[in-house]
Amino acid sequence: MNMNIESSENNPTPWYRKTKFAYGLYLAALIGGVLTVGIGKIHLPSSWPDMVLETAAVCALIAGFLIRFFPVIAAVWRHPLARWVLLVYGAMATVIATAPAKHIVSGALQLPATDFTSTLAFWTLLCAPQLWLSGAAFAATGVYALLLCRIFLEGLFVHSFLGAPVRIGMRLFPSLRSWLGAKETEDVSSFLWTFLDCAAAASLALALGSGVDIAYNAVNRPRLVRLFAFYADYETASAYPGVEPGEAYVLHANNVVSYACRTGHDIVIRTDQVRSPSFGRGH
Repeated sequence: MNMNIESSENNPTPWYRKTKFAYGLYLAALIGGVLTVGIGKIHLPSSWPDMVLETAAVCALIAGFLIRFFPVIAAVWRHPLARWVLLVYGAMATVIATAPAKHIVSGALQLPATDFTSTLAFWTLLCAPQLWLSGAAFAATGVYALLLCRIFLEGLFVHSFLGAPVRIGMRLFPSLRSWLGAKETEDVSSFLWTFLDCAAAASLALALGSGVDIAYNAVNRPRLVRLFAFYADYETASAYPGVEPGEAYVLHANNVVSYACRTGHDIVIRTDQVRSPSFGRGH
């Protein structure tokens, strides 16, 4: 599907109207970026109008990029191979998510995370979105790299001497000609749109990368981890030999037991050695 304005003017389909709107967002982002630089030079350090304009420009750039390339994303999503790749990646993400989950649980409890099966399983689910955001950021980075290659090839095409090999390649491979938009490669506006596509892909990759950090900090809540572990993994068994009766406990390796008690809005955890049954109480 051709995504150039000029080739769609004779057939104003809904996709063409969406494309015009995307280009409008690109122009708004470009104007916002220029204003941000101007305000930044006047107000040092950065003031709140500068930050608002910068955020709005980045959001407009990313929104325009997603609208512009939505047909491509939808086509990839409908492909059976893409669905299999997503299925496999989802399974891998769920497994890999145990790594940050272990770090969070063990850091909050100061005990081995694998001894708290319910807490570890729940926090693994909470950490899975981080892996999806990481995969999306990696895909956006790949698109950014492809667009950089396109800018390089279009730059070669503009120069008659350096563009000769590119023209020969486009004659041999029509798909390359269609991808480059050969009828418009000498048009400066076409190069500008490609540059803005590249900037939008880079902004999207950075935003998704920041989302990974935000998602991690959102679930890294030690007090919530301790509260969840207290109700999900700690148990009370007064007749169990070697532990203090009436105390919520979890058994660990090396003959270690941890006790937990609630104090206010937090859980206090202490560790001890499991006593020999011959010296236990009530036995």
